[in-house]
Amino acid sequence: MTKSLTVVYTIHDETSFESERKRILDLSQQYDPDNPPAWGVSASSTSDEIRRIELIEEAHELDEIDLAATVIAMPVVNHDTQLPE
Repeated sequence: MTKSLTVVYTIHDETSFESERKRILDLSQQYDPDNPPAWGVSASSTSDEIRRIELIEEAHELDEIDLAATVIAMPVVNHDTQLPE
C-alpha cells in the first residue's frame, strides 16, 4: 500500500539549509512515477501548504468563501500567515 508523508521545514537560516534543499531537489529529480523507488520525494513546495489548508478551513468555518479564494491565490504562505482582514 502506498502512503504519503508531508513534512514542513521552517527555515530561519537559508544558508545553513542549502545542503538539505539541494538533497530534496536531487531526490525529487530522481523520482520516477513510472518506476517508483521504495520511497522518494514526489512533490515539494516553497510554501507551507499545510498552513494554507488551515487558513482555507478557517475561512470555510466563517462561511467566507471569497476569503478562502484569497488564501488560495496567495503566492506564499508560511507558519505565521494569518487570514486577511
